[in-house]
Amino acid sequence: MKQHTARKKGFEGEKLAEQFLEKHSYTIVQKNFICRGGEIDIVAVSPDSHIVFVEVKHYSANNWCHPLEAITKQKQKRLIKAAKYFLLTQSSFTRQSRFDAIIITQDNTIEHYKNIFLTT
Repeated sequence: MKQHTARKKGFEGEKLAEQFLEKHSYTIVQKNFICRGGEIDIVAVSPDSHIVFVEVKHYSANNWCHPLEAITKQKQKRLIKAAKYFLLTQSSFTRQSRFDAIIITQDNTIEHYKNIFLTT
């Protein structure tokens, strides 16, 4: 039951993030891109034409850390792997890319963090 509630909350958060991005002139390319290496919540094109891989995190009162801290080095590696696979399979995307995070707070306030980590 708890997992079902968490999944529902995750989908709701992703929908809020999608609406936020569209309101700020991003174009949603794909949602929930899944491959063997990992998953990307949202792939979008920014107003300045960057491919943006977005990780959505929902912040609740019982979180033991800020949601950005939950994007560990291991999670970053999975995001990078999935992003590389996405770019490899979508040859039409030859633009610069970056990784952003959207944090949804308990009261559904949205915090957008750009370039949350650099790739090597």
